[in-house]
Amino acid sequence: MSINLLADRSAKSLAALNETGLEVLSRLELSNSKSPKSLLVQELFSETYSLLKPLQDKTVHSKYYKQLLHKLTRVLSHFKDGLIEPQDKDLAQLQYLISFYATIALVTVSSHILLNHTLKVSEDIDYYDKVLSSNLNTCVYTIQTLPVTLKKGFDSLVSEAVRKSVNSASTENLAPSWVPQRFSSFCSNIIKWIRFLIDATSQNLRHLLLSPTGFLVEKHRKTNSIVRHFVSTVVGLPIAYCKMEAKHKRDTLEELKHENVEKLGFLLKEMPYNSLAEQPDAISSFIPKLAGLYLPSASYIADHSLETSLRSLSLLFETLPQMKKELELKYGQNQEPRRLLKYWLPICAALWYGPNLAYDLVSKREAIFNWLKLNLVDTTVGFWHNWIVEPFNNILRTIRHDENSRIAIMSQKSLSSDLESLERMVLEYSLDNQAYFGQSEGMSQDMAELVKREVAQGNLEIVMKGYENDLKSPLKSIILGDMVRNLLIQVQKMKVDGALAMSGIDKIIRSQELVFGFVAASPSCLIVWYMAKVVRSYLKTGYFIKFTRDTKIALRRSLSNLERLVDLELTTSDSSTYFNEGLLLLELVNLRKLGLQILPVYARQDWIRDLNDLSDQNYDYNFKLMTISRIWNSYRTLIE
Repeated sequence: MSINLLADRSAKSLAALNETGLEVLSRLELSNSKSPKSLLVQELFSETYSLLKPLQDKTVHSKYYKQLLHKLTRVLSHFKDGLIEPQDKDLAQLQYLISFYATIALVTVSSHILLNHTLKVSEDIDYYDKVLSSNLNTCVYTIQTLPVTLKKGFDSLVSEAVRKSVNSASTENLAPSWVPQRFSSFCSNIIKWIRFLIDATSQNLRHLLLSPTGFLVEKHRKTNSIVRHFVSTVVGLPIAYCKMEAKHKRDTLEELKHENVEKLGFLLKEMPYNSLAEQPDAISSFIPKLAGLYLPSASYIADHSLETSLRSLSLLFETLPQMKKELELKYGQNQEPRRLLKYWLPICAALWYGPNLAYDLVSKREAIFNWLKLNLVDTTVGFWHNWIVEPFNNILRTIRHDENSRIAIMSQKSLSSDLESLERMVLEYSLDNQAYFGQSEGMSQDMAELVKREVAQGNLEIVMKGYENDLKSPLKSIILGDMVRNLLIQVQKMKVDGALAMSGIDKIIRSQELVFGFVAASPSCLIVWYMAKVVRSYLKTGYFIKFTRDTKIALRRSLSNLERLVDLELTTSDSSTYFNEGLLLLELVNLRKLGLQILPVYARQDWIRDLNDLSDQNYDYNFKLMTISRIWNSYRTLIE
C-alpha cells in the first residue's frame, strides 16, 4: 500500500483495461491500415499506457506525478479539435481507453496533490492549536514572529499617517518635475511626511501660545495616561495581535482542509474504480462531475460523449497546475513560520557573540582540554578503577582466600609474642621471689609449667602477691625492691589483654570479610545503577525521543479519529458524506505514514496488512471496527 490509497485503487483498475487495450492495439497493428491518424492514435495510446505502467507496477518515484501531468497534457492536446477517425471502431475504442487512462491519471495526480497539501495543513493546524493552548506558547510565538509583526505594524502606521496627513482631494504627485519618474513616488511620500510633521508642530505651537496653562494641563493628562498604559500596551498588544493572527490562520487552514477533504471524498466515492471495464459509460458520466469539481463554470456540461470527455480532460489537465499554485499560495500565507523566522533570536545572538566565543575557544583550547580531562576523563576513569574494579577484585580475592588481601587490624603473630614475653617475665619474677611459693630451693619443672598455664589464662597471683607486699613499704620497694619491675609486668599484662581483645575483633572481621567486600562495592554499584536508570529514562522520555513521542501521540490520535468515523458510519442511517469519506482516507494515509516511522521492521508488514483491511471497500464497517480493535490490542505496547 502506497501513501496514496487512490493510486492503489487506480492501479487495480488498470489491470482490467490493459488486456482490452493491448488486444485492440495488436489488432490494429495486424491490419493493413497505416494511415497517419491511425498511427497517431496508436502512438498516443502506447505513450499513455507506458506512462501509467509505473503506477500499475507500484514503482512510482517522487517526480513521477509531475512528469505524468506534463506528458498527458501534451497527449490530450491532440483531441482539442475533436476525435481522430471516429468512424474506425478500433481507433474509437483506443480513444475511449485513452480517456479512461487519462481520468485515472487525473484522479491519481489530483489526489496526490490534495493529500500532500492536506497532510501539511493538518500538521500546521496542530501547531497553531499548540500555540493557542497556553499563554506561554503564545508568548514564544509572539517573540518568534516579532520581526514580521513589527514590519506589518510599521507599514500600517506609515500608510495611516500618510493617509491622514494628505487631504483626500489632493491625490496628485507632489514630487518636483525634475525628479526621475521611478523616484517620484518615494519623493512624494517624503514630502507628505514633512508636511505632516510641520502641520503637527505648528498646531502644538498655536495651542501653546493661545493658552499655555491649558496646553500644559492637557499634556500632563496625556503623559499620565501614556505612562499608566505603557506596559499593558507595549507588552499586551503584540501578544493579543499574534494570538488573533494565529487564530485567523488556524481557521483559514481549517477551511482549506475541509475543502481538500471534501474533494478527496468525492474522488474516493464517485470514481467508478470497479466498473471501468464492465460499464464504459460510467467514466463518461463521471468526467462532467469531475470537471464541475475543479471548474464550477463547467458544471453545466450534460454531454457525455467521448469527444466532450476528451476536451474536458484536456482542460482539466491544463487547469490542475493552476489549482496546485493556488493551494500552495493559500497555504504559504497561513503556514507555520519558517525555521529562519522562528529562530531569529538565537541566530542573531550567535552572530553577535559567536565570533568572540569562537576566538576564546580557539585561544584557550589547551586550558579547556586540560579542564575537561581533569574533571571528566580522569574523574570517570578514577571512579571506575578505584570504586568499581578494585572492590570487585577484592571480593574475588576474598572468595579465593588470598592471604595477602585479607582485612586485619593487627599483625598475625603479635599476640603470641606478647604472651610469651609475659610468661618469661612472670617466670623470672617467680624464680627471683620463691618465697611466695613456700620453697627455698629452685623451682621445679612442674611448677614452671603451672606458672605458664596460669599466665596464659590471665592469672598473675604470684606477681600480685609481690605487689601487695611491696605496697607495705612503697618507697623502699621502689628504691630497693621490685615494685617497678612488678608494675612493668602488669603493664605487659594490660598489653596482652588489649592484644587479646583486638585478636577477637580481628577474628570477627575475618569471618565477615566477604560481607565487608560487598558493602564496600555497594555504593559505587548503586551510583552506576542509578546513572544507568537515569540515562535509560532520559532516552525514553528525554530530548532524543521527543520526536518519537510526538509521533506516537499523533498516531494514537489519528487511530482514535478513525474509530470515531467508523462508529459514525455505523450509527447514522444516511449515506456517507464526501467529508467523512475524505477524512477516512486522510486518517488511513496518516496512520500509514506515522506507523512506518515508529514501528519496528518486524511489525510493519502486519501494520500495512491491517490498514489494507481498513481501506478495502469489500469489507463492511463492522469488520473495520473489529480491525481497529485488533490494532489497538496488537500494537498497544509499540505506540504508547
